[in-house]
Amino acid sequence: MVESTALFDGIQFLIQDHKLIRQLFDRWHDASSQIDKNSIVEQFIREICMHASAEERYLYPLIAEKIDGGKLLSDRNYLDDQLNKEMLQFMLDNVNHQKSDMDKFVFNKTVEKFIQIELEHLQQEEDDVFPRLKAVLTQQELVTLHNDLQTAKNNAPTHPHPMAPMKFGSKIIHPLAGAIDKLLDYGSSKTSTTTTGTATTTLESSTLSGPSEVKQQASTLPEEKPLLSETSVPGTSQVSDEQNKTSQGLNISDIPIHRSDQTQTTDIM
Repeated sequence: MVESTALFDGIQFLIQDHKLIRQLFDRWHDASSQIDKNSIVEQFIREICMHASAEERYLYPLIAEKIDGGKLLSDRNYLDDQLNKEMLQFMLDNVNHQKSDMDKFVFNKTVEKFIQIELEHLQQEEDDVFPRLKAVLTQQELVTLHNDLQTAKNNAPTHPHPMAPMKFGSKIIHPLAGAIDKLLDYGSSKTSTTTTGTATTTLESSTLSGPSEVKQQASTLPEEKPLLSETSVPGTSQVSDEQNKTSQGLNISDIPIHRSDQTQTTDIM
């Protein structure tokens, strides 16, 4: 039995992502302890980072390409992501470093502010972007968008990386950052221990064996597809040239990895 292509709709894929993010926000509001709240913050940081990376690589360029006069709308969404990543990085750096009641108060106020901003971003996409794209994309283009977003989310970074490119070079840089993030996340999970009889969790710094391990992980990444009708879009040759320059000049061993006591992030300039 052939499965209906209607099930593979890029817009519906993003709407389901939005639903998951909203559920995590609701869980944070309902959580009674700071430990539970912090755990949920870590979860939605990861989810939003992957979601944003997929949109930056495939949705936002499509807005500029397919929607009449959509370039400013596309740029506005890139701006939203950049501002959000700064706040996400702040939360990631402080999620397990609240030593006083004042620290907890400031951190929670920051989370509340971020949730408000992110909810506005999600609603703006659902009101201004999705209906317009739905009106101009064919069913096959919606299927292609679904597959592109799914692949991109699978290899996306799990940390914010506010200094990483969102446009040119993102199809190369983001999967590499994602591979490094997943290695760091895996190392953290292996060395995490919960103290018996307490509610505290200790995370030790993980140790990578070296650049070769990152290269081996990156080599397993699935190949991403180009943008829909990319060859027909004026100016896309510049994008290809930029990607080629990025891939030729990039040495994974040169990527600086910043580690903190409990939270490990990768900044890719």
